[in-house]
Amino acid sequence: MHYLGGKHKIGPQIASYINSLPDLPYLEPFVGAGWVLQYIRKTDMLASDYHPDLILMWQALQQGWIPPNDIVEDEYNALKYAAPSALRSVAGFGCSYGGKWFGGYARGTNRNYALEAKCSLIDKICRMSPNVIFRWCDYADHAPNDCIIYCDPPYEGTTKFHQSFSHKRFWNIMRKWSQNNIVLISEYQAPDDFKMVADWYIKSDICSKERVEKLWRKND
Repeated sequence: MHYLGGKHKIGPQIASYINSLPDLPYLEPFVGAGWVLQYIRKTDMLASDYHPDLILMWQALQQGWIPPNDIVEDEYNALKYAAPSALRSVAGFGCSYGGKWFGGYARGTNRNYALEAKCSLIDKICRMSPNVIFRWCDYADHAPNDCIIYCDPPYEGTTKFHQSFSHKRFWNIMRKWSQNNIVLISEYQAPDDFKMVADWYIKSDICSKERVEKLWRKND
């Protein structure tokens, strides 16, 4: 499914790094489109997001919901102002240009974005561990202890879904969590007290420019 900032190109590599760590409870508080989560294999797994439509979608998929093959433009426009729902998530992300939340109805020659989203989501939910619990909440609402945590927050200086997101607050919370958890963070840059533990060169879907995706961890 199209999702702005999604890790569809490096999800397996990030998950491979995480899976090599001890089998501690796993927390992913910015689950988004699940590009990393689908490959994680831990016994206890909790995934959350501040976006209610996304969590409703993942919960519905877990319960056997099948997304539609088509979402026409009139339905897309109506869903933009509808109450949160699983269908609204598929429309708002999967049928929007570049995966930006209701960023304009996506069009493409001989392409059906709704069907592509459906196939991608069904593939992911079949691949995901049945142990995953999905929860709607802000990342800061968690109080993890002795966990592995993977964070893929809104990148600083890029388009945000959550306009009030504070990067200063985020890094302070990561420092606190790192005292008694293994915390891994995807970002282009990080404060000086975090070290890069992995990086991957990839090209952007939108502009085809090469960028370096980095994985960070608090210095000991």
